[in-house]
Parts: sequence; structure tokens; C-alpha cells
Amino acid sequence: MLSCQLTASVAQRLGVPPLEQVAVGELARLGLDEQSSDGLVQSLLEAGSRAGIAYVRRTAAPRELATLLGRLEGPLVLLRTDGDRAPHERALVLLQRSGRVWRVAMVDADGTLRESDLSIDALIASGGSASATVLVAARLIDDAHHRDGPRSASARLFELIAAEKRHIALVYLYATLVGLFSLTLPLGVQATIGLVSGGLILQPVVLLVSFVVLGTLAYGVLSVMQLSVVETIQQRIFARFALELVARLPRLAMEKRSGEDLSERMNRFFEVVTIQKSGAKLLVDGSTALLQVLFGLLLLTVYHPYFAFFGATLVLLLVVIFRVTGPKGLATSIKESSYKYRAVSWLGEVARASVSFKYAGRTDLPLARMDEHVSGYLKYRQSHFGVLAQQKIAMVLFKTFVTGGLLVLGSLLVIDRQITLGQFVASEIVVVTVIAGIEKLIASLADVYDLLTAVEKLSQLRDLELEEGRGLALDRSARGLAVGMRGLAFAYPSATAPTLRGLDLRIASGERVGVIGVFGSGESTLLRVVAGVYGGYEGTLTYDGITRSDLDATALRELIGQVLPGEPLFEGTIEENVSMGRAGLGTAQVLEALRAVGAHEFVQTLPQGLRTEVTAGGRT
Repeated sequence: MLSCQLTASVAQRLGVPPLEQVAVGELARLGLDEQSSDGLVQSLLEAGSRAGIAYVRRTAAPRELATLLGRLEGPLVLLRTDGDRAPHERALVLLQRSGRVWRVAMVDADGTLRESDLSIDALIASGGSASATVLVAARLIDDAHHRDGPRSASARLFELIAAEKRHIALVYLYATLVGLFSLTLPLGVQATIGLVSGGLILQPVVLLVSFVVLGTLAYGVLSVMQLSVVETIQQRIFARFALELVARLPRLAMEKRSGEDLSERMNRFFEVVTIQKSGAKLLVDGSTALLQVLFGLLLLTVYHPYFAFFGATLVLLLVVIFRVTGPKGLATSIKESSYKYRAVSWLGEVARASVSFKYAGRTDLPLARMDEHVSGYLKYRQSHFGVLAQQKIAMVLFKTFVTGGLLVLGSLLVIDRQITLGQFVASEIVVVTVIAGIEKLIASLADVYDLLTAVEKLSQLRDLELEEGRGLALDRSARGLAVGMRGLAFAYPSATAPTLRGLDLRIASGERVGVIGVFGSGESTLLRVVAGVYGGYEGTLTYDGITRSDLDATALRELIGQVLPGEPLFEGTIEENVSMGRAGLGTAQVLEALRAVGAHEFVQTLPQGLRTEVTAGGRT
């Protein structure tokens, strides 16, 4: 199928393992019609889901498409919506952009996949005046942490850095140039003093001053360019985490999360803002300070070998500070953040049960519980501040010692005529620059702790275990599925005894069966297991003779209609709550579903009908 070939190309660009790519081949069993544009889009969405790829769909006119293609990064799928072309002519995979040129993969009529380079203008021109559908691809976060064990915060941070390595390399390139141009001031001052003290003519002095001015201007321009790249990284990080997490949530292994308030856990998403701010500060200030220190130390070594000892001492100081205070600083930062989220969670609980607390009269439980969380937060925040204060004190003492020592050393070297007066003045300027850079690096440790803590907290969202997403797809049938159970048992992770035990049952295709029991006997649990919501059961469960473990859970649930208790509505229109955004479901199918549950007449009485907005509580 065309969608399988296109998705395999996207998967290769995203680095999806071959095992996940093989699962795309099961798409052929769904029998989706790729001749129409909607059918091809649906087929690609299905293929992406099976390959661990999420697509964000956008429709754009030619002018909007030019803007999108000039801003987006690959890979993405470009689909022409006009019906005059063959399916393989309507679909292109844009792998990677270099300036205004895209590396494009396309499928020939004989099924051969080939690549070529096309400019954005050529891509726009080939589509004519028709609009196009763009599917922006993103790899879903994998479950490697469940297979390989938990990873440290630093390992997760390096994983995040690897995803943005191209842009980060550009930031460091600009930082290197900024560091080099920052040396124009001390070098220019040294040369100017030498010329003036030698009584030379004015022209060389003017040239040197011009050199310093141009160097300072270049320093400013490069700094702005560096900030622009950092802003791009910040936007990409927010977009990637938001899209990946929202794509993960419907795929969670729900039996592992039963009874948990996932909405409270979603508060950790705001750590993305911390990653943006701390990461940007480290990339701009940290990289610039690090390179300024490096270049400054190299320049001091050129002035006199004694200054090399100064450089070695600085490096040793940084290593000692990192090794001694680093682990405690990170541990206290994580604890501080934990109590912060406990306080937020308790605020949410009090707000949710505000009427109950109102009827309770004079109770100090809300304040007492919040005082417990606030006390823990303040305790670890104070401990974390103590670590930062120790680092600052160490830097102040070292700065005092080095400043005085280098003034004495420089004076002695000038008196002994081992360096010139200009070199002495320039070296002191460099020393001030180096010490300022070291102070920035020490101060940036607070941002390092915040960044690692944010990555650790976000892992509480990224580590939510997903259900198995691969397997066979059953054929669609109007008769309904035949369900069989033998020795079926299910236990919740926190339960001491199984909720279901030793169930044997056969339900023929089209048969109607009622499950009756007292409250808490497991009827809802049984329905959720049969509906494919819960996995992790014991025994045998089959659909049309195929075991549940061999089936794709998402494809299975598409064949099952369910109205289970505790399934809330989401903020959106009535039509969106019924169709759930599934392709191919029009207004007629939505109305038919409403008639089936007796809600059609009620919806007709609403002023906006299907377009009526529903709140999270289910109210219109």
C-alpha cells in the first residue's frame, strides 16, 4: 500500500526501529480506500499510529503552504487535495529542509521509492491553485525506560539535547564567534597603549580604534543571531512535548492508572516552561561565559607561562564545586519541587470539595494539610539555597584571592620587564573577563538544577506506560464480534485480591447478553476488559477466534461501542464529543448515534444544535 511506503520513509527519517516499521504492513487488512484524498489521509494516520508516529494535520492554500514549508522542519507528508492525480502523484514525503530546498521522497507508478531535491517554489508550483494537506510527523516517545530500567535526570537531559543537536551546534558556533570578538577589546587596548606610549602617528591608532569598534559591533550582531536560534529551540521544545504527550495519553495502559487523577499529574507539563527558560539562559549566558573563559585563559597563557597556573587553578575550582555541591543541590531541588506539586494538588482537592468543606463548618484541615506541604517546601528550598550560597561564597573568596594575586604577579612581571605595560593592562582586562565568566558559570548552576529537576518531573509524564500498539486488525462486519473467555481473571495493581476470577463465557456474533451483579462485583471491570480498555488480564480472551494479545488494541476498540460509567465529556462541541474527530464520520453518522441513545430530540432543542459547546463537566 502507498501509505505503508510513505510511512516507512518517514519512520526511517525519525529513526523508528525496523520492528515498529514492520507493524505498518498490517494496515493492508483494514482495506482502506486510498483512491480518495480522505481515504489516503486516513490510511496514513492509521499507518503512522501503528509505526509509533503521530501526525498533525493542516490544510493550507498555496500562499499559506509556502509559509509552512519555509518554517517547518521535516519530516512531513504533503498531500494534494485535487482528484485529477493518481494516489502516488498526490503524496510526497518532505524529509529534510536545507534553506529553501527540501529533500523529497516520492513513490513512482511501479511502487519504487525515490528521492530528489525540490525548492519550495517548485513544490508550490507543482500543486497549482489547489489547497494541500500537510501531515507534520513526530515520533511518539518510546517505552525504552520500561525495557532498560529507569534513567537518570542527566541521561534524559542528554536525550533532549540530542534531539536539538543541530540547533545547539549553531548556538555554540555563534557563541564561539562571540567569544573571539569579545577579545577585540583587550587586544585593541594593548596595541593602542603600545602605540601611544611609543609616540607613533595617529593613523595606526585610528585603525586600531576602528578595529575595536567593528569587533564590538560584530559581537552584538552575533549575540542577536544566537538569541534567534535559542528562541527557535524553545518553540520546538514546547511544541514537541505538547504534541507527544497528547498523543500518548489515549494510548496509556489504563489498568495501571486505575483510580489515579491524571489531570493532577498533567501539572508537570508546566516544567516545559522551566526547560525553556533555564535552557535558554544556559545556552546563551552559559555557552558565552564558558567560551570567554576558555579563550581568556588561552590568551593569558600567551602573555606569560605563570598565568597558566591561574588557568589550571580555575578549572580545578570548578571541578571541586561541581563534585562537592552538585548532588546535594539536585536532590534538594527535586524535593522542593515535589512539595510544590503536593501543595498544588491539595489546592485542587480543596477546590473540588469546597462545598463539603463549607458544610464542615469550622475545620482547620485545609490549613493544616497545606501547612504540612508548605513547611516541607520551605525546608528543602532553604537547603537548596544553602547549597547555592556555599557556591557563591567559594567564588567570592577565590575572586578576592585571584584579583589581588594577579595584580601583584603582573606588577612584578612588569618591573622585571618580562611583560610590557600594555600586556599588563590587557591581562588585567582579560582576568576581569575570565572571573566574570566564572561567576556566570557558578550562578548558572541554579539553572542547571532547575533544568534537571524539570526534566525529572516531566519524566513522570513520559514514563506513563503505554499499551501494546501492534497486532492484527479484525475485518469489519455488520454481524458483530464473537467473544470467548476461558479462565479469565483480572486484578488491579493496588488490589490484594483479583476483581475477576475464572470466568468462562461465550458470546455468539449478534447475541445479546446482560451482565448483572451487586455493586462492586466487577461488572464494569469485565466490560472494560472486553472492550479493550484494560489489558493485563490472565486466562484467554478471544474475538472471532483470535486472542486479544494478537490484536491491535486501537483497531479492536473501533469495532466496539461502549457507554461505560465514569467516561466524562471534554470541552468541545456535541458533534466533537460524538465523533471524537475520527475521519469519515459525517453529520449523518453523528445524528444516527444520537438517535440510538435517545439524545437526538434533546440536541435539536438546543439553539446551536450539534455546534453547542460542552464544558468539561458535561454542561452545555
